[in-house]
Amino acid sequence: VPLLEACALWLQGDARRSRRWLARALECAEFAVALSPSRASLLLRAQIRFEFEDNENGLADLARILRENPGDLAVRVGRSEILADLYRYRPAARELERVIRGTPAPWWFYAQRGRLRGMCGLLKPALKDFDEALRRRPKRGAVRAWRAEVLRKLGRLAESRRALDLATAHAPRYAFAWECRGRLRLMLGEPAPALRDLERACRLDPTHTLAFAW
Repeated sequence: VPLLEACALWLQGDARRSRRWLARALECAEFAVALSPSRASLLLRAQIRFEFEDNENGLADLARILRENPGDLAVRVGRSEILADLYRYRPAARELERVIRGTPAPWWFYAQRGRLRGMCGLLKPALKDFDEALRRRPKRGAVRAWRAEVLRKLGRLAESRRALDLATAHAPRYAFAWECRGRLRLMLGEPAPALRDLERACRLDPTHTLAFAW
C-alpha cells in the first residue's frame, strides 16, 4: 500500500509540477523502502530523488538494486544515462562495462554503450558497439548518426557521409542526423547542401541550438 500511494502521489506531483506533492510521494516511498526494499520501491524512490535533483542518493538507490541483481540491464543503462547527464562520461561508460560476462544484451545496450564510449574518446570500441547494434537493428537511424560522428572523428569522412545518408533516410525526423550531415558537408566543401541540411535540422527541432549556430 505505501508503494501504491507513493506512485499515485508521484504521478500527481509530476503532472502538477508540485514539489509539495512530490515531497509527500518521497515520504511514502521512504516508508515503502523501509518496509520492503524491493526493486520497485527503490526505483520509485530514485526517480523522486532525481526530481528533487538529489542525484547522489538517487544513484545510490540504483546501485543498491544492482548489488542485488548485477545483470539488470535496464537499471544499469538508466544509471549510466543519469551519470552522462551529469557530464560524468567515464563513470557512465564504466557502468556499462560491468555487465556479467555471458549475459545476452539487447541491441539498445550496445547503442548506449557506444554513445558513451564515443563521448569518452574511446572511438574504436564505440564503433564496434554501434556495429553490433546495427547488425541487430539495421534501420535505427539514430544509431547510424552516432556511428557517423565516430567515423568523422576517426577521419573516415567518406564512410561518415554514407552513414549519414542512411541515417537521414531511416530517421528523417531526427534533427541530429541532419545537423551532423550539414556539418560534414561544410567540411567537404559543400556549403549549399550543408545549409539545406542545417535548416532542416532547425525546422525539425527549434531547440537544436548547435544546428542554429552552424
